[in-house]
Amino acid sequence: MEQMEIYDLGLKDAKGKILKKTTDDVNISKKCSQCEYASSVASNLRKHLKMHSGEKSNTCNECDFASSRADHLRQHLKIHSGEKSNRCNQCDFASSYARALKTHLKIHSGEKSNKCNQCDYASSRAGDLRKHLKMHSGEKSNKCNQCDYASSRAGDLRKHLKMHSGEKSNKCNQCDFASTHAGELRRHLKMHSGEKSNKCDQCDYASSHAGDLGKHLKMHSGEKSNKCNQCDYASSRAGHLRTHLKTHSGEKPNKCNQCDFASAHAGELRRHLKMHSGEKSNRCNQCDFASSYARSLKTHLKIHSGEKLNKCDQCDYASSWAGDLRKHLKTHSGEKPNKCNQCDFASAQASNLRRHFNTHSGEKSNKCN
Repeated sequence: MEQMEIYDLGLKDAKGKILKKTTDDVNISKKCSQCEYASSVASNLRKHLKMHSGEKSNTCNECDFASSRADHLRQHLKIHSGEKSNRCNQCDFASSYARALKTHLKIHSGEKSNKCNQCDYASSRAGDLRKHLKMHSGEKSNKCNQCDYASSRAGDLRKHLKMHSGEKSNKCNQCDFASTHAGELRRHLKMHSGEKSNKCDQCDYASSHAGDLGKHLKMHSGEKSNKCNQCDYASSRAGHLRTHLKTHSGEKPNKCNQCDFASAHAGELRRHLKMHSGEKSNRCNQCDFASSYARSLKTHLKIHSGEKLNKCDQCDYASSWAGDLRKHLKTHSGEKPNKCNQCDFASAQASNLRRHFNTHSGEKSNKCN
């Protein structure tokens, strides 16, 4: 009778006694007592049991990496050596990990086996699916240590941190523009190329920025979602609301460097500076009128057209000038803010006061020729 061999499996029972099995036992499939794993090779079972015990005897001598599997350590060491033996035969991709190459190849095949069970999202990468699922759960585990910002995406947090550091690594190669966001740089470059791919379907408006088109469309819909909490003012643009709020706070950060003029509106400062420069770029095409203010030209053109939109609600008076209507309304209210400092004369109109002053000075400006 053939002598039976004894195999030391390198395992111990609860009392610390080394377990040994016979040749017959080795030929029988080895099953794990803690899960459904089974193998006909005793050494594979030993490796597997280390996963349950948490033992990681295969340690890296260059960093803290440790694994229960020698093959995992071998793969890890390729990171330190820079070896990337797993290469894609369709592009330049290479990796030290076979599984990374396997995942990469799904990009070429279009296979998206990692599917979301809550929407139609699918990805070739399990990691991308895990990130996506955080959007459904609302989990925002990536938190900023300098403010309250939090995101479900580590990449978004990295971009956010650049705002605190002031780093602007995305630079334009045609001007001095730089941004912390690659997306902003892409939008900026469209300004140089003149590309305006975001077009309005209701008019000829087009923009290189999708956000600008979104704001423009609110003008067509009449939507004014940006509302003032101190008065009835509402606007389709958040920027207009921010400017409006300065009228309540009294803040006037836009200051003239040539006089005491200050305004809450940057546009008003730009118009004001034209008065100092003498620039009158807004010209009438029917007469010699010119102004530094576009709205002044717009009002002037009403003289030529005969349009009188400013109408009195108490009589038939109408004017092309809002200021003239305000003066007229004082005749109905009885208000006379223009007062003489030499007598009791008062008038609703400044021009009447100027004529009245001539009676005190003796000036007779209206002479017969």
